[in-house]
Amino acid sequence: MQKSLKGLRCFIDSEERTPKDIYKFVRFYEPEAVADLKKVKAYLFKDFNDSAKVHQLLAAVRVKEYLTENRDHNRQSRRPYDVYKLLYPQGTISEKNFNEGFEIIDAVELVDEGGDINASKTVARWRAMGESRESILRFLKAIAASSGVVPDLYQLSDGAVNGQITKKEFFETVKLFAKSGPSGTIDALCALEFGEKSDGPLENALVYYSVSSALREGDSVLIVEPSCEFVRKWMLDEYIRDCHVTFAVSDKEVCSVLAGHYKAMKYAQFVTVENITGVI
Repeated sequence: MQKSLKGLRCFIDSEERTPKDIYKFVRFYEPEAVADLKKVKAYLFKDFNDSAKVHQLLAAVRVKEYLTENRDHNRQSRRPYDVYKLLYPQGTISEKNFNEGFEIIDAVELVDEGGDINASKTVARWRAMGESRESILRFLKAIAASSGVVPDLYQLSDGAVNGQITKKEFFETVKLFAKSGPSGTIDALCALEFGEKSDGPLENALVYYSVSSALREGDSVLIVEPSCEFVRKWMLDEYIRDCHVTFAVSDKEVCSVLAGHYKAMKYAQFVTVENITGVI
């Protein structure tokens, strides 16, 4: 930790750095210097003066470095902002702004974001109208294979067979995904999975960055049994698109939906766990 903090401080302080420079350095060269690699990206790319962001992060790193070097378990710990005022007597960063940066350096927030996915309400509505998980997966598989054109999926509906859903209601929900663009299908898949896995926050906040931050251009990696949100996060990550990834998924239908949705992404492939030997 101490070495990583020093490395980050020296990098920021050596010359003028942009938020993108700092994020790439933290993400791939000194990931241990920042506890919350997810939040640091949002923090650095906030819409305010670049030099202010860099200065605030540098101050937070220096305070964390000081507290790491000067631990005293026999007395009450100093507040980080008090240490900031000690190290920077003329400093002008407000306590609120300083704490925002320091929290990212100091701790990781484990939050399950599945409930915030755009498609959550629609998937919940599908379920309320009598659709099973299996039938929803069939819808998504067909939509993913249709290249954005809404196919005639009504015959796939369990609810229609049981008389629990009208054709109009069904197409209102299906059309949402066609209108929502490329993210619709994967959003719905994540929403369908939300609540089924208890380790989602740990996987997407810690494991994700532990794995992806170790990659370098041209590397290949095999990910076994990722959550759909993990896959979604990976495929949106512009910093690792020069790496080839294989996702091995146990559910054949989920694997099929993912493969259909991301068929244009040549750097990724999807296989079932039972076929994993063919790609190792």
